[in-house]
Amino acid sequence: MKDSEKIVKKFEFDENIIQLFKFLEKESPEIKHFLIKSYKGLPVSPKIMEKFYNFFISHSVFSAATVANPSTSVITELLYEEAEKLNLPSPIDQYFLKSKAGKSLKTRLEVIKKELFKMIEEYRKKGEVLIGNLGSGPGRDVIDVLASHYRDVSDVRALHIDKDKFALERGKRLAKIKGVDHLIDFVERKLFEI
Repeated sequence: MKDSEKIVKKFEFDENIIQLFKFLEKESPEIKHFLIKSYKGLPVSPKIMEKFYNFFISHSVFSAATVANPSTSVITELLYEEAEKLNLPSPIDQYFLKSKAGKSLKTRLEVIKKELFKMIEEYRKKGEVLIGNLGSGPGRDVIDVLASHYRDVSDVRALHIDKDKFALERGKRLAKIKGVDHLIDFVERKLFEI
């Protein structure tokens, strides 16, 4: 039994990680062994770590986006989409989409939207509602809730504040597509400036 098969069996990894290991075995056994050694907490050379870094950047949209901008909202936005709709061919990106962590982020969005709706309804009983979304990224959670429940109201508004102008631009596009751009102001600012 190969080392990677022993680890998969010992830690009861799901099919998703098995597919990733199969891809790595074919494309770069050295990278696969690096991941296994790292997972076991064994020392690895800086040389192989750099190979791993470059391999993942060149084989993964998620990795490239994260390296380009570590605080980017692109990753969570990709994870919010349906894996089948994205059609990302890389097995590394498929791993990210189908992993427990990836799925939990999508679940988190659904829970936030449900709770946000409840909070808005509670505050609406007292008057107008202004949602302050600090570090909003595109603000998909608020956009989705407003589009689902408040498109034609005047007593619920949102203010999205983020330092990432590209995330805010995406938020503006999403809000316009969903017909709630009139309810949201987007402000490019660092939180410490507020």
